[in-house]
Amino acid sequence: FGQAEAEAFFRRQAGSSEGVTLEKFTEGYAFLNPFTIEDRKGDVLFRKPGSLGGDPPQCLTLNRLEDCEVYVCDRTAQVTVDFCKDSIVLLGPCEASVFVRDCEDCVFWLAAGQLRTRDCRRCTFYLYSKTEPVIETSDDLTFAPWAARYPSCEAQFRATGFDPDRNLWNAVYDFNPDPARSHWRIAGLEEAVELVVELPDEPPPHGERPPDTPGPPMTHRLLCAKPIETEEDKGQRLDRTEQRLPDPPPAPPAGCSAPRTHRLVDQAARQRATGIS
Repeated sequence: FGQAEAEAFFRRQAGSSEGVTLEKFTEGYAFLNPFTIEDRKGDVLFRKPGSLGGDPPQCLTLNRLEDCEVYVCDRTAQVTVDFCKDSIVLLGPCEASVFVRDCEDCVFWLAAGQLRTRDCRRCTFYLYSKTEPVIETSDDLTFAPWAARYPSCEAQFRATGFDPDRNLWNAVYDFNPDPARSHWRIAGLEEAVELVVELPDEPPPHGERPPDTPGPPMTHRLLCAKPIETEEDKGQRLDRTEQRLPDPPPAPPAGCSAPRTHRLVDQAARQRATGIS
Protein backbone atom coordinates (compact mmCIF):
# COMPACT_ATOMS: atom_id res chain seq x y z
CA PHE A 1 0.00 0.00 0.00
CA GLY A 2 1.05 3.60 -0.56
CA GLN A 3 1.48 6.23 2.12
CA ALA A 4 -1.64 8.15 1.06
CA GLU A 5 -3.79 5.03 1.30
CA ALA A 6 -2.40 4.11 4.73
CA GLU A 7 -2.96 7.61 6.10
CA ALA A 8 -6.47 7.77 4.64
CA PHE A 9 -7.32 4.44 6.33
CA PHE A 10 -6.01 5.73 9.66
CA ARG A 11 -8.02 8.97 9.42
CA ARG A 12 -11.15 7.10 8.37
CA GLN A 13 -11.00 4.47 11.10
CA ALA A 14 -9.39 6.40 13.96
CA GLY A 15 -11.66 9.43 13.79
CA SER A 16 -10.83 11.67 16.75
CA SER A 17 -8.98 8.88 18.57
CA GLU A 18 -5.20 8.60 18.70
CA GLY A 19 -5.24 5.09 17.26
CA VAL A 20 -7.34 2.48 15.48
CA THR A 21 -9.15 0.06 17.76
CA LEU A 22 -9.53 -3.60 16.83
CA GLU A 23 -13.24 -3.00 16.24
CA LYS A 24 -12.56 -0.11 13.86
CA PHE A 25 -9.78 -2.06 12.12
CA THR A 26 -12.16 -4.99 11.55
CA GLU A 27 -14.87 -2.60 10.35
CA GLY A 28 -12.55 -1.10 7.73
CA TYR A 29 -10.73 -4.28 6.77
CA ALA A 30 -12.40 -4.41 3.34
CA PHE A 31 -10.54 -1.23 2.40
CA LEU A 32 -7.27 -3.16 2.81
CA ASN A 33 -8.11 -5.83 0.22
CA PRO A 34 -5.14 -5.63 -2.17
CA PHE A 35 -7.02 -7.33 -5.02
CA THR A 36 -10.26 -5.32 -5.01
CA ILE A 37 -10.35 -1.52 -5.06
CA GLU A 38 -13.86 -0.14 -5.26
CA ASP A 39 -16.16 2.70 -4.24
CA ARG A 40 -13.40 5.27 -3.80
CA LYS A 41 -13.38 9.00 -4.51
CA GLY A 42 -10.32 11.23 -4.54
CA ASP A 43 -7.94 8.53 -3.28
CA VAL A 44 -4.30 7.79 -4.22
CA LEU A 45 -3.67 4.03 -4.30
CA PHE A 46 -0.44 2.07 -4.84
CA ARG A 47 0.20 -1.62 -5.34
CA LYS A 48 3.97 -1.98 -5.25
CA PRO A 49 6.19 -4.64 -6.87
CA GLY A 50 5.46 -8.03 -5.29
CA SER A 51 2.44 -6.78 -3.31
CA LEU A 52 -0.07 -8.82 -5.33
CA GLY A 53 1.62 -12.15 -4.82
CA GLY A 54 4.10 -11.96 -7.68
CA ASP A 55 4.27 -15.52 -9.04
CA PRO A 56 1.77 -16.76 -9.94
CA PRO A 57 0.05 -13.41 -10.60
CA GLN A 58 -3.40 -12.76 -9.15
CA CYS A 59 -6.55 -11.10 -10.52
CA LEU A 60 -7.35 -7.47 -9.76
CA THR A 61 -10.65 -5.56 -9.73
CA LEU A 62 -11.10 -1.78 -9.95
CA ASN A 63 -14.72 -0.72 -9.60
CA ARG A 64 -16.56 2.60 -9.23
CA LEU A 65 -13.56 4.87 -8.77
CA GLU A 66 -13.93 8.63 -9.20
CA ASP A 67 -11.14 11.21 -9.32
CA CYS A 68 -8.65 8.58 -8.11
CA GLU A 69 -5.04 7.75 -8.89
CA VAL A 70 -4.17 4.03 -8.99
CA TYR A 71 -0.59 2.87 -9.56
CA VAL A 72 -0.30 -0.93 -9.85
CA CYS A 73 3.44 -1.59 -10.16
CA ASP A 74 3.07 -5.36 -10.16
CA ARG A 75 2.12 -8.26 -12.42
CA THR A 76 -1.47 -9.51 -12.60
CA ALA A 77 -3.31 -12.46 -14.14
CA GLN A 78 -6.45 -10.56 -15.27
CA VAL A 79 -7.85 -7.12 -14.53
CA THR A 80 -11.38 -5.72 -14.70
CA VAL A 81 -11.95 -1.96 -14.58
CA ASP A 82 -15.61 -0.94 -14.38
CA PHE A 83 -17.51 2.34 -13.91
CA CYS A 84 -14.47 4.54 -13.29
CA LYS A 85 -14.49 8.29 -13.94
CA ASP A 86 -11.88 11.07 -14.05
CA SER A 87 -9.15 8.74 -12.82
CA ILE A 88 -5.51 7.92 -13.59
CA VAL A 89 -4.61 4.22 -13.71
CA LEU A 90 -1.24 2.49 -14.17
CA LEU A 91 -1.36 -1.29 -14.66
CA GLY A 92 1.87 -3.28 -14.89
CA PRO A 93 2.01 -6.40 -17.08
CA CYS A 94 -1.23 -8.41 -17.07
CA GLU A 95 -0.80 -11.94 -18.45
CA ALA A 96 -4.28 -12.25 -19.95
CA SER A 97 -6.91 -9.59 -20.61
CA VAL A 98 -7.60 -6.18 -19.14
CA PHE A 99 -11.33 -5.42 -19.42
CA VAL A 100 -12.21 -1.70 -19.28
CA ARG A 101 -15.97 -1.12 -19.24
CA ASP A 102 -18.26 1.86 -18.68
CA CYS A 103 -15.37 4.23 -17.96
CA GLU A 104 -15.25 7.95 -18.76
CA ASP A 105 -12.51 10.59 -18.85
CA CYS A 106 -9.77 8.29 -17.56
CA VAL A 107 -6.09 7.97 -18.50
CA PHE A 108 -4.56 4.49 -18.52
CA TRP A 109 -0.99 3.26 -18.77
CA LEU A 110 -1.36 -0.48 -19.14
CA ALA A 111 0.38 -3.58 -20.48
CA ALA A 112 -1.74 -6.62 -21.27
CA GLY A 113 -2.08 -9.79 -23.25
CA GLN A 114 -5.14 -8.07 -24.67
CA LEU A 115 -7.13 -4.92 -23.99
CA ARG A 116 -10.91 -5.06 -24.35
CA THR A 117 -13.08 -1.98 -23.85
CA ARG A 118 -16.85 -1.64 -23.83
CA ASP A 119 -19.01 1.48 -23.44
CA CYS A 120 -16.07 3.78 -22.71
CA ARG A 121 -15.92 7.50 -23.51
CA ARG A 122 -13.05 10.01 -23.69
CA CYS A 123 -10.37 7.68 -22.34
CA THR A 124 -6.65 7.64 -23.21
CA PHE A 125 -4.57 4.45 -23.35
CA TYR A 126 -0.77 4.34 -23.27
CA LEU A 127 -0.69 0.72 -24.26
CA TYR A 128 1.39 -2.38 -24.62
CA SER A 129 -0.77 -5.14 -26.07
CA LYS A 130 0.47 -8.58 -27.06
CA THR A 131 -2.58 -9.08 -29.30
CA GLU A 132 -5.02 -6.80 -31.07
CA PRO A 133 -6.82 -4.40 -28.73
CA VAL A 134 -10.60 -4.62 -29.08
CA ILE A 135 -13.04 -1.76 -28.57
CA GLU A 136 -16.81 -2.16 -28.49
CA THR A 137 -19.52 0.51 -28.36
CA SER A 138 -16.87 3.01 -27.28
CA ASP A 139 -16.05 6.47 -28.62
CA ASP A 140 -13.53 9.30 -28.45
CA LEU A 141 -10.67 7.04 -27.35
CA THR A 142 -7.01 8.01 -27.71
CA PHE A 143 -4.16 5.53 -28.12
CA ALA A 144 -0.38 5.75 -27.82
CA PRO A 145 2.35 3.19 -27.10
CA TRP A 146 3.36 2.23 -23.55
CA ALA A 147 5.12 5.14 -21.83
CA ALA A 148 5.67 4.34 -18.15
CA ARG A 149 8.63 3.63 -15.89
CA TYR A 150 8.80 2.18 -12.39
CA PRO A 151 11.27 -0.06 -10.48
CA SER A 152 11.34 -3.64 -11.84
CA CYS A 153 9.06 -2.82 -14.79
CA GLU A 154 11.50 -4.30 -17.32
CA ALA A 155 11.91 -7.48 -15.27
CA GLN A 156 8.12 -7.84 -15.01
CA PHE A 157 7.77 -7.59 -18.81
CA ARG A 158 10.33 -10.39 -19.20
CA ALA A 159 8.63 -12.56 -16.57
CA THR A 160 5.28 -12.14 -18.35
CA GLY A 161 6.74 -13.01 -21.75
CA PHE A 162 6.02 -9.62 -23.33
CA ASP A 163 8.24 -8.62 -26.25
CA PRO A 164 8.51 -4.80 -26.13
CA ASP A 165 9.47 -4.70 -29.81
CA ARG A 166 6.20 -6.37 -30.80
CA ASN A 167 3.56 -4.04 -29.44
CA LEU A 168 0.15 -4.08 -31.14
CA TRP A 169 -0.97 -0.84 -29.46
CA ASN A 170 -2.33 0.62 -32.71
CA ALA A 171 -3.78 -2.59 -34.23
CA VAL A 172 -7.16 -1.68 -32.75
CA TYR A 173 -10.19 -3.71 -33.82
CA ASP A 174 -13.53 -1.93 -33.49
CA PHE A 175 -16.55 -4.21 -33.23
CA ASN A 176 -18.85 -1.29 -34.12
CA PRO A 177 -17.04 0.68 -36.84
CA ASP A 178 -18.59 3.81 -38.32
CA PRO A 179 -17.87 4.22 -42.06
CA ALA A 180 -17.86 8.00 -41.63
CA ARG A 181 -15.31 8.30 -38.82
CA SER A 182 -13.08 6.36 -36.45
CA HIS A 183 -14.03 5.91 -32.81
CA TRP A 184 -10.39 6.27 -31.81
CA ARG A 185 -7.38 8.38 -32.66
CA ILE A 186 -3.62 8.40 -32.14
CA ALA A 187 -2.17 10.89 -29.66
CA GLY A 188 0.21 13.56 -30.88
CA LEU A 189 3.69 13.65 -29.38
CA GLU A 190 3.16 17.10 -27.89
CA GLU A 191 0.16 15.88 -25.85
CA ALA A 192 1.61 12.55 -24.74
CA VAL A 193 2.84 11.98 -21.17
CA GLU A 194 5.44 9.51 -19.89
CA LEU A 195 4.66 8.38 -16.34
CA VAL A 196 7.64 7.83 -14.01
CA VAL A 197 6.98 6.28 -10.58
CA GLU A 198 9.68 6.32 -7.90
CA LEU A 199 9.52 4.08 -4.82
CA PRO A 200 12.53 5.19 -2.74
CA ASP A 201 11.25 3.85 0.60
CA GLU A 202 10.71 0.29 -0.64
CA PRO A 203 13.08 -2.38 0.71
CA PRO A 204 15.53 -4.06 -1.70
CA PRO A 205 15.49 -5.11 -4.40
CA HIS A 206 12.78 -2.76 -5.69
CA GLY A 207 13.50 0.31 -3.61
CA GLU A 208 17.14 0.47 -4.64
CA ARG A 209 16.34 0.29 -8.36
CA PRO A 210 15.64 3.37 -10.48
CA PRO A 211 12.48 3.42 -12.58
CA ASP A 212 12.96 1.47 -15.82
CA THR A 213 10.96 0.46 -18.88
CA PRO A 214 11.50 -2.17 -21.58
CA GLY A 215 10.00 -0.45 -24.56
CA PRO A 216 11.45 1.84 -27.21
CA PRO A 217 11.10 5.58 -26.53
CA MET A 218 8.01 7.27 -27.88
CA THR A 219 8.70 9.36 -30.99
CA HIS A 220 6.60 10.93 -33.71
CA ARG A 221 7.85 8.22 -36.05
CA LEU A 222 6.61 5.50 -33.69
CA LEU A 223 3.21 7.19 -33.38
CA CYS A 224 2.91 7.20 -37.19
CA ALA A 225 4.07 3.60 -37.67
CA LYS A 226 1.75 1.11 -39.30
CA PRO A 227 0.28 -1.61 -37.06
CA ILE A 228 2.28 -4.82 -36.85
CA GLU A 229 0.85 -7.43 -39.17
CA THR A 230 -0.93 -10.32 -37.46
CA GLU A 231 -2.33 -13.66 -38.57
CA GLU A 232 -5.79 -12.05 -38.64
CA ASP A 233 -4.48 -9.48 -41.14
CA LYS A 234 -3.17 -12.31 -43.32
CA GLY A 235 -6.68 -13.66 -43.85
CA GLN A 236 -6.90 -16.20 -41.04
CA ARG A 237 -9.99 -14.48 -39.63
CA LEU A 238 -13.03 -14.49 -41.91
CA ASP A 239 -15.51 -12.56 -39.78
CA ARG A 240 -13.60 -9.26 -39.69
CA THR A 241 -15.58 -6.06 -40.21
CA GLU A 242 -13.95 -3.41 -42.39
CA GLN A 243 -12.30 -0.84 -40.15
CA ARG A 244 -12.22 2.95 -40.32
CA LEU A 245 -8.67 3.76 -39.27
CA PRO A 246 -7.66 7.16 -37.86
CA ASP A 247 -5.23 9.49 -39.57
CA PRO A 248 -1.68 9.63 -38.21
CA PRO A 249 -1.04 12.53 -35.84
CA PRO A 250 0.38 15.77 -37.27
CA ALA A 251 4.04 16.59 -36.82
CA PRO A 252 4.82 18.00 -33.36
CA PRO A 253 5.82 21.64 -32.88
CA ALA A 254 9.46 22.57 -33.36
CA GLY A 255 11.57 21.50 -30.41
CA CYS A 256 9.21 18.71 -29.29
CA SER A 257 11.07 15.42 -29.67
CA ALA A 258 9.70 13.44 -26.72
CA PRO A 259 6.58 13.26 -24.56
CA ARG A 260 6.29 15.28 -21.38
CA THR A 261 7.33 13.50 -18.19
CA HIS A 262 5.16 13.25 -15.09
CA ARG A 263 7.36 12.07 -12.22
CA LEU A 264 5.81 11.06 -8.89
CA VAL A 265 6.98 9.61 -5.60
CA ASP A 266 4.90 7.53 -3.18
CA GLN A 267 3.74 10.10 -0.64
CA ALA A 268 0.56 11.26 1.04
CA ALA A 269 -0.13 14.27 -1.17
CA ARG A 270 -1.99 14.21 -4.49
CA GLN A 271 0.38 14.53 -7.43
CA ARG A 272 -1.90 14.77 -10.44
CA ALA A 273 -0.09 16.60 -13.23
CA THR A 274 -1.51 19.50 -15.15
CA GLY A 275 -2.63 18.27 -18.54
CA ILE A 276 -3.40 14.70 -17.47
CA SER A 277 -7.16 14.54 -17.62
